[in-house]
Amino acid sequence: MANKFTNFIFTTEGKDTITQVLAAKKVAANAQLSINTVYTFATKLSTSLVYTQISSLGPKQTKPVGTVTPQDNDTVEMRIQLDNADLTTGYNLQGVAIVGQYNGNNFVLGYINSNETTNIPPYDGTQVQTVALDVSFAISDSNIVTINTQTAGMLTVDDYNALVKLLETRVAPLAVDSTVVHLTGSEVVTGIKQFTERIVGSVTGNAHTADYLNVHNLTADISLDTLSDNGSYLSKSNTKVTTGKPSGTSELYTLIVAGTMQLFNDMSNDALYVRNRIDSKTMTSWKKIVEDVDQTLNAKYNYAQLPTVNGSGVALQSDLAAETSSRSVADRDLKASIALEAQTRSAADIAFGSSLTAEVAARSTADASVTAAITKEQATRSTADASITANLMTETSARSAADTSLQALYSRLNSDFNDEIATRSAADSLLLGSTADLASQIAKERDNRVFNDNSLASDIASNATKRDELFGSMLDWNMSNANSIAANSVAINSVNAATVHLSGSETITGQKNFKGTQSFENLSVSGTAKLPAGFDGGFVRYTGVFSDWNLLWEYQMSGNSATFLLSGTALKDVTASDPADILLTTITKYPVPKSTARGFIIDVTTGANFGSLRMYSDGRVAMNWNAANVAISGHYIEGSISFLIS
Repeated sequence: MANKFTNFIFTTEGKDTITQVLAAKKVAANAQLSINTVYTFATKLSTSLVYTQISSLGPKQTKPVGTVTPQDNDTVEMRIQLDNADLTTGYNLQGVAIVGQYNGNNFVLGYINSNETTNIPPYDGTQVQTVALDVSFAISDSNIVTINTQTAGMLTVDDYNALVKLLETRVAPLAVDSTVVHLTGSEVVTGIKQFTERIVGSVTGNAHTADYLNVHNLTADISLDTLSDNGSYLSKSNTKVTTGKPSGTSELYTLIVAGTMQLFNDMSNDALYVRNRIDSKTMTSWKKIVEDVDQTLNAKYNYAQLPTVNGSGVALQSDLAAETSSRSVADRDLKASIALEAQTRSAADIAFGSSLTAEVAARSTADASVTAAITKEQATRSTADASITANLMTETSARSAADTSLQALYSRLNSDFNDEIATRSAADSLLLGSTADLASQIAKERDNRVFNDNSLASDIASNATKRDELFGSMLDWNMSNANSIAANSVAINSVNAATVHLSGSETITGQKNFKGTQSFENLSVSGTAKLPAGFDGGFVRYTGVFSDWNLLWEYQMSGNSATFLLSGTALKDVTASDPADILLTTITKYPVPKSTARGFIIDVTTGANFGSLRMYSDGRVAMNWNAANVAISGHYIEGSISFLIS
């Protein structure tokens, strides 16, 4: 047979995948790849071909790979069968790509290119043409891959004659076809036939005299794809609709279902079609069976009308006399083989009965083991369920206690917020009153200054005479005159020493009551300063440290308002042993609020911990955190309180 195709060529993607499989095989013994699909092309292929390029190259046909058989000598054999049954447009076959799958991913294992023009014609509705390729390859390791492809192609006349000679040697031992019973078709069998095995199926009538099979009449709409029961079916109704039949055929037909095969005969033109079932949902396409040509024997190798292949006539080389003799010998051998088969099957049935008894006993033992395992599993799960139930009850109790604690904390914070609102509301009212008082004092001051200006103008005129009198007595140095300058100077100096001056550092003793607007700079007050509401005497600042906690405090006073600030990095955590109100210090030298003043304290480092900073009316300063245990050691803390001085 002519070498019409190249040897199988392994692609780079195929080599890489084989290397992966061989490597995986060393770890997992079940590592395997599958060879599934064949794509044909009208262009030559190369080793750089990968699966993602298949669709862009425009494949002409997609066919499943036939039998793939691993052999004992580390080779793999597979059959590729290409036909034109689904072609409506012919093409020149140039390349065939073989595609496999590994780990769910498709890859191109390799390809075969055509060495000469190989036309695949469209299906003419009469005869299906095929191209058969037998491929085998061996794998030794990841670097050595040997591929062996048998040459194949479309049959020429020479190929056909060679095939005939091969068939003569293969069919010579067989019986004459006309003298044997076939698997399908209606045939007359003469003589008594004895069956050593029971007949599978239904036999209607007396089996000794039965001469026909029951025919199922098809009268309603039907799909032939759903018919899987063996039998003969007859359709004589043109009013129904049949789907799944060959294209272009009529509603008058007969159908024979035998195993996976369906044989369809169109009674309108006596055309015959055949197809096979692949699985419960898939059928092969209908193939039309070409009508045999009646032949008249002229000579040993010649006929009145020769069959043709690709338009060229061929001769079937067969000796009918020798064929008849060979088939008679084959019939005798077949009878002996049937007798031996019957004997062998009888012995196998006996062995099968013994195996079946052993299987029943083994399954009974397995059922008992499974029952015991199920009982044990039920006990284990019951114990686990009880444990889970107990854990759920414990969790419910713990969450209930936590909810109660959170509710109490929320109530306490809400109370603190309400107190703060009340304090700030009172402060706002006091501040509004102070603002009104300040406006009233400003108005009075303005009136007083106008009055004083008028009085000063009057005094200037009247004092002119007094100055004359005063200067006229300046020569009286012996102070004999009480109204003299000298006498008045002594009196003034005495009064001046006991008064407060506008400049200079002076010490004031005794309690002083200031009225009106006063302005002081660098005022040092010893003892508790009783400053009236609305005091605007400047800004006063005092500082200190809470050494136990390493927190700095600062007391600021401006006018009639005071602010207490707290900041620093805490030295320790708040624990459950600490009281709710942690006392920091007691203010004794500075004004304190009339009632408890509340502010906020917060863990600036995390932002998660917070609490209330409080100053009581007796001067105590305390912090109250949001929980019994607060981790603040090493964290930066800030807090503040603001209040009005009464």
